[in-house]
Amino acid sequence: MNGLSDSIAWPSRDPQWVSKILLTGLILLIPIVGQLVVFGWMLAALDNLRAGRPELPPAGFSYIGRGLPLFVVYLVYGLAIVVVFALLGVMAYNRVT
Repeated sequence: MNGLSDSIAWPSRDPQWVSKILLTGLILLIPIVGQLVVFGWMLAALDNLRAGRPELPPAGFSYIGRGLPLFVVYLVYGLAIVVVFALLGVMAYNRVT
């Protein structure tokens, strides 16, 4: 990759890129499971990019296991941010009243 334009154009080098992205987007509509699949699919696409293969991985539910660790990391960080802001909100509310 030489620049931003290469990183944006890489997915469209696959002849079936439209159908793969549309099917993966539809899978993303499924709560929680869709996020697991898309995280795993994204990691598989990154593997193809690093290997120099100009193709996206096929859409499907086979990426759930690979996306689970990334989902857990996002979940933990998200919950930590919510807790911090909730504590700040409670402290601010107590100070006002």
